[in-house]
Amino acid sequence: MARLAMETALFPVFEAEHGEVKHVSKVRRQLPVEDYLKPQARFAHLFKPPGHADLVARIQALADRNVQRFGLVGDAEDAQ
Repeated sequence: MARLAMETALFPVFEAEHGEVKHVSKVRRQLPVEDYLKPQARFAHLFKPPGHADLVARIQALADRNVQRFGLVGDAEDAQ
């Protein structure tokens, strides 16, 4: 689950010193947030009928913002 959290960009892994980002663990390609949310029972209400596509879209937007902010998608040799 931790790997999915990182690969969906919901929980970016980075190193900071004195409030400045020094290193970012990049991912090869960003996975959709559904891959992280669906296996967890605590998020089941988001996918049961009638569903909450609007909330899932808002969560995806947060992950996309993390990708832009931290430059998370990069070369394979940079990924950890």
